[in-house]
Amino acid sequence: MTKKLLIPLVLLMLLSACGTVLQPTPGADLQATNADLSIKATVMAAEKNALSQALTQVALQPSPTCPACPTPEPTLIPSPVPPTATPENQATPTATAGPTGSISGTLIFPSDHIPRQRVLAYNFNTGHYYWMNTNAGQNYYRLDDIPVGRYWVLAYLVENPSNSVYAAYSKAAICMMQNAQAQCDDHSLVEVEVKAGEETKDISPWDWYNPDPAGSGWPTDPTLK
Repeated sequence: MTKKLLIPLVLLMLLSACGTVLQPTPGADLQATNADLSIKATVMAAEKNALSQALTQVALQPSPTCPACPTPEPTLIPSPVPPTATPENQATPTATAGPTGSISGTLIFPSDHIPRQRVLAYNFNTGHYYWMNTNAGQNYYRLDDIPVGRYWVLAYLVENPSNSVYAAYSKAAICMMQNAQAQCDDHSLVEVEVKAGEETKDISPWDWYNPDPAGSGWPTDPTLK
């Protein structure tokens, strides 16, 4: 009888022991959770550091540059700007007294800067001429007290004058005034009529593109003789 009771007692003790081993302890779960969170935090920190380094490398890359940036073409049609100072306005000593008028127009130069110009009205019938010097950057002129008659209007460089580079009011100038993009190759001078008491406007010596102005019959600057 004692032997039979001993066997169930031993079995009961063994089962109790197994149950104790299989049940998790609260402390162990907390340690496992902390370890897991620590690993995740470490991985996230590493990823953040790698992303930061990648962004830094992108920021340090040089920005693209323009290998051959086009230069804008100069504007041919200027807005009239009054002169900043009173320019010289002179006539030949042999000028004939009588009724007079005036001539006005705009000025250009084939660059981004308009140099000083000597604008001259030349009476091709009498040989008399009347002229004025403009200021640097001035793109408007007006010749006053011009005797009634017919004239050619030309523009010469005040600094570095040249007998091969000067401008005139020609058919090409009129062509450019009507259409700045047109091909204007007729460099024939256009006669300008001055009437008593009147201003002849829009007489603009824009034609700086004649390859041989003197050969085309354009008078050279007579003030330099």
